Amino acid sequence: MLFCEYELWPQDELDIFTLNGVPEVICQAAVADGTKYLNYSWPALTAEMFTDQASHLYKKEAKKRRIALSSLSLSEHLEKKGRFMTDIINGIWAICEETTWSMPDNTGVLKDIENPRYDTHSSRTASLLATVLNLFSKDLPDAVKKRITYEVKKRCLIPFLEARNYTPENVSYTLISCIFTEENEDKRRMICNRVIELLETFLKDYSSDSNKAKSEQSLYIWSAYLYDILEMLYCATDNKLAVFSEEKIMLAAKSIYK
Repeated sequence: MLFCEYELWPQDELDIFTLNGVPEVICQAAVADGTKYLNYSWPALTAEMFTDQASHLYKKEAKKRRIALSSLSLSEHLEKKGRFMTDIINGIWAICEETTWSMPDNTGVLKDIENPRYDTHSSRTASLLATVLNLFSKDLPDAVKKRITYEVKKRCLIPFLEARNYTPENVSYTLISCIFTEENEDKRRMICNRVIELLETFLKDYSSDSNKAKSEQSLYIWSAYLYDILEMLYCATDNKLAVFSEEKIMLAAKSIYK
């Protein structure tokens, strides 16, 4: 076992996304990008678009929503003047109102709101909203914070424990969502334990020989998300869960910087 006993750092003391020392030119560029989304008209996502053969339009418009919310949030986090908050709240609400965070498939069937599907798209959206909640917990209305927490748990955290198909990517997104939205200590630990079990599974057959079967790009992505997970666990346990010197972890690092 690479992972030993650990204690989770209190949720209200986590500050993973502090931005110190960001060059002014980068700050200015990020804020300028966010300014484009002030008074933004959030794209409509219709049932017809979801079931239509040209469902790529639904995917395109859904992506626009998420890019806009990300840009607005980064701009506000850097500028800290409050001028992006109304649009951030509108973006949060629009995404929470979506029936599903999964993308259309080839069946042309609408998704069942009572049975959320756990996949990369839903977990990625959950992590975006959870991050926005963490960044602006003091600025968002209580109703909005409650809505984010409810939707993230329903669409990501609960399905995660019952899912069968996992990748380092969606596990990474899920861990972010858990750290920033799950206040129940037992449930947080349950999800983190499951994440650690999956890490053990991911690493079990990780070797120079097995990696030859993976493309260079897929191996790079796999390893990058693996390190995302490890870094978040490292921060969430107050730097106690540190396994970066393990042989297989170092092997994964090599595939990133090669």
